[in-house]
Formats: sequence, C-alpha cells, structure tokens
Amino acid sequence: MTDQQKLLIILQPNNIERKERTLLNAPINIRFYGACIACTVIDVILIFLSLLGYFYPNPFRRTPLYKQIFQKLDRFTIQFWYSITLLALTIFFFLHFVSVGGSLLSIQIRKPLIFIPQLILCLLAVLLQLLLFSVCITISIVSDDTMWGIAIFTLVLLFLFGIYLAISVFTFKQLLFECDDFKKMLANSKSVHFKEENKRKK
Repeated sequence: MTDQQKLLIILQPNNIERKERTLLNAPINIRFYGACIACTVIDVILIFLSLLGYFYPNPFRRTPLYKQIFQKLDRFTIQFWYSITLLALTIFFFLHFVSVGGSLLSIQIRKPLIFIPQLILCLLAVLLQLLLFSVCITISIVSDDTMWGIAIFTLVLLFLFGIYLAISVFTFKQLLFECDDFKKMLANSKSVHFKEENKRKK
C-alpha cells in the first residue's frame, strides 16, 4: 500500500471521526476536563462570596484590611469603592466561568481562538490572588493585626488557579498542534486527489 493510499484511508470521514475521538480522550484533555469542573466550582463559590460581601458588608469592617487602609476614609467613599470592587470581582469570575465553557467548546470544534479569553482571564486570576496574598502577608507582618486566615485561603486559590493555568496552557498547545496537523492532512489530501484526477485524465 502506497503512502497516498494510506493518507486517503486516514482522511475518510469515519477514520477522521475516530481520530478526533482518540484525541479528545487523550490524558491531557481528561485532566483539562477535570480541571474545568473544579475551576467552575471555585468560580461559583467566589461569585457567591462576592455577592454575599456586597449585600452584607459589616464583616468587612472588622477585618485588619479595613482598619489599616480604609478606616481613615469617609464612609461614602469606602462604600462606593467597596461596592465597585465586589461588583467587578463578581463580573470577573462570571466571565471566567463563561470562558471555561468557551474553552471546552473550542476543543470540540477545533477553534483555538475561542480558547484564548480563558487563558487571559485565568492569568489575571492568578495575578489577582498573588496581589491579595502579598497584601495579607504585608499587613500581618507590619501591624499587630493578622490576616493569616485570608492569606491561607488566598494561597490555596493561587495554587488551584496556577495548576489550572498550567493545564490550560498545555491543552492550548496541544490544540494548536492538532489543528495544524489536521490542516496539513487536508492539504495533502487535496494534493493526492489532484494527482489522482490528473492520472485519470491521462
């Protein structure tokens, strides 16, 4: 059997569909699906906590963060920026929740561009957790008040989002490779069909 005949067999619809199912069941994609489920749960929890903090701000006024930074500001300014921050966080985690679904869709339809927003938002989530962790550690060190509980919670989120970002990057690279490989296969198939037609005409 020649290479051209092998390529024609591979490019048959049934074989392409079987190949795609094999790629979707690859270990990296299985890990990504599991990470998406975990990240979705985390997003829902963070959205709930943001909304809870927005409607019930009193616990925030008892935190060291409020005492060290916001206590000297007037009440209206504090309430304004507090509300804006929590609404922004709610929207951010909701967008990340939606982008996770977009990344799963991009794998199914082989469109890498749909995957990119999820990578950007996940990177921003990691940077946000890193910033909050740094603030908690700084306040705990330079003042008598401690924020170790919030710092540990933020560190756990930083670890989880970091793992999810790493898995997402590997999955995105694999998706790019698969799409490039599939385009090459289609280009080769067109070349093979063109040569076969020329032979028949001769």
